[in-house]
Amino acid sequence: MTGPLICVALGIEARAVRRGLPPGHDEVIRLGMGPRRAARAAAGLPPGVPLALTGFAGALDDGLSPGEVLVASEVRYDGQVWPCPSAPLIAGDLARAGLAVQTGPVVTTRRVVTGGARRRAAREGMPAAAAERTQGRPAGTQETEHADHANHAEGERAHTNHAEGEPARAADMESGPVAAARAGLPFAVVRVVVDTPSRPLLRPATIAHGLAARRVLTRLGPVLARWAAATGTRRVLLGAPTGDMEGDPGTRPTPDLTLLVRPDARPPHPLRSDAHEPGGLHAVGAPGDVALGWLAGARTIRLAGGPPALVSAVLTALEGLGPLVVEKQRATAEATALPKEAWP
Repeated sequence: MTGPLICVALGIEARAVRRGLPPGHDEVIRLGMGPRRAARAAAGLPPGVPLALTGFAGALDDGLSPGEVLVASEVRYDGQVWPCPSAPLIAGDLARAGLAVQTGPVVTTRRVVTGGARRRAAREGMPAAAAERTQGRPAGTQETEHADHANHAEGERAHTNHAEGEPARAADMESGPVAAARAGLPFAVVRVVVDTPSRPLLRPATIAHGLAARRVLTRLGPVLARWAAATGTRRVLLGAPTGDMEGDPGTRPTPDLTLLVRPDARPPHPLRSDAHEPGGLHAVGAPGDVALGWLAGARTIRLAGGPPALVSAVLTALEGLGPLVVEKQRATAEATALPKEAWP
């Protein structure tokens, strides 16, 4: 087993997730419940491969409802924080699949939390642990000397630090040890809420909430499979679309996919086919607009448009899928954004 891994804690979670996976993606690894079992199991997993952890969780505030999905923007455990940069990509695919989904921090606790323990767990990691944030960027990310990283520094800080000071939204008992074991690799946590502060466990509605959450867990399978297929090392050509680039067309790199970043590009859609771009051209207005299905097999991506902060946010989300080599491409003097007639 050398490909990306999908892991859960419990047998009931494994059966639900496996039921929703497409043919050929039915391998789900059960880690066991709790931090100790999760740490032990994570140590024995194949090294160097991406991992998505899913299953049930308890909400720490009533902004989440039973059956709603929380994609971790970061994982907090034992005073450390591991960012999960691909969270917007996963959340976007889940939303397009018709699921209620949010993103936010997940905290790992040593036991099931109830009552006042929920409030204490929500405060864990803010702000002290956030200041000691573990820089869990995928190993090997680099930029060539042509990369215009300085233009994107401010936007990148705004994106990667967005959860500093934000209360944790849900608690589980496994993500932290697994995140620690997979540090530097693509890692995602996707949890389905079973209980909330106002609708706790051990109430008459618990069974109904559990059944609803299990149905949602089954629907996560296709998105988790697409995330797994989208992971890997990429080359990102940062700059104008191919037709606006300097140089001999025969020597230009050919992208597998071109993303035109525009704040007004909602909802995501392909541009008209007469706007020629190798590999297809898609307009996106936010990282969550980038469909995971576009990224499978796309090892060279051209990223054009702006503003710089939004381009940086898309780069950070892509970086959550694996190392990036980012190259700045030079446009011709007359190059501008694609003309209006390129849009549907």
